[in-house]
Amino acid sequence: MGKETEKEMESQEENIIIDVLYKDSYRINSFLAQLAEGVIQNVKKQQSVSNDINKKIGSDIKVLKGEVDSKTIEQRLLEYTIEQHDSKILKLLDLLDLDELEELPTLTDAKLVHLSGQISIRNLKSMSEIFPIITKNTSLFGIDKTISKNIKQLETILKIIPLNIEMDLYLKNNKTLRGILKEEYLLSSYNNIVATYGTNLPYKWHVIGILNNKNHENMYNASSIRIALDTMNTVVNNFISEGCVNYSFIPILIFKILNK
Repeated sequence: MGKETEKEMESQEENIIIDVLYKDSYRINSFLAQLAEGVIQNVKKQQSVSNDINKKIGSDIKVLKGEVDSKTIEQRLLEYTIEQHDSKILKLLDLLDLDELEELPTLTDAKLVHLSGQISIRNLKSMSEIFPIITKNTSLFGIDKTISKNIKQLETILKIIPLNIEMDLYLKNNKTLRGILKEEYLLSSYNNIVATYGTNLPYKWHVIGILNNKNHENMYNASSIRIALDTMNTVVNNFISEGCVNYSFIPILIFKILNK
């Protein structure tokens, strides 16, 4: 775990609590399998339980009157399962031991990084569904003609780009890094996140992910139709990454450290 994050955690009590917003379970299990030679899904715990049992022994001998108590001990073995939950995340953070970066590296190729800052989350699919309603009811939403025209243009663009959930990570020096989130790896639904926080999530969030430099050479060895498709994909990618630093980023884990 990075030094800065360790200090932040050490400033809390010994047992820290993290609030996980997003976890790419497949990659987390894959990394643990590579680093720890396997993934522990759960732990079985056994506990020995002793019970005192009193048995009454009736006497058939007339000389002995009354009953004699005999005490025996019955032992049972209880077995139960403890789910690992986010202990796997803490284990992975410990194994990776990533320093929290203050600045993005100048050159990088498929590098695991630990970054932090405030984040925003937007669902382009939700935007595409809302825009037609807004443009048809401009007076209701207080939208002027100029903004309405821009929305219509954006509505057209959204028809040709993947409608994903985007995350913007705001770094120091006003730099922004953008990544795509898979809905199934969000621990809360997008609607719940927006209802709780809005688009811009407060507090400092830690993000573990794979960083790639986008300054790579294009190798064109395809038909004209495929080159045209590649060109269109480049336009889409440029639109999605507009206003961000020139890196591609794959978020794996997003969490914050809670105060107690």
